[in-house]
Amino acid sequence: MISRVVKDCFRPILIDKLYQDLSQNPFSLSLDTTTVCAESICALRVRYLKDKVDALKKFPIKHIENKLLGVKTMGESSEASAFFTLIEEKVSVNEELKKNFYGITHDNASCFTGGNNGLITLCLIN
Repeated sequence: MISRVVKDCFRPILIDKLYQDLSQNPFSLSLDTTTVCAESICALRVRYLKDKVDALKKFPIKHIENKLLGVKTMGESSEASAFFTLIEEKVSVNEELKKNFYGITHDNASCFTGGNNGLITLCLIN
């Protein structure tokens, strides 16, 4: 019951706030995959600088924000195109997000780094 309240009530507000931050600040994505019970799961994390007002000095300072943008089960697919689709779903929400998207970090899996069909190549082409 509580998880449904969080998902239905708070999630849309938190996602909107995060997308507002990302449309105003440059950001990078971090992809991390793991296998749980024979199913591949991908976590998509976002990192960006954000102004925060220092309570003592009363002026804005930059600090690093790390937020979870999404978690998705990848089924049996661990191909770069599946990860690219995930990024497209989360980042292509609007043009401002696309403009502020600066990079991807990952764990050097071949589906991310492959020269012909890797995720990085797909991102550069599109």
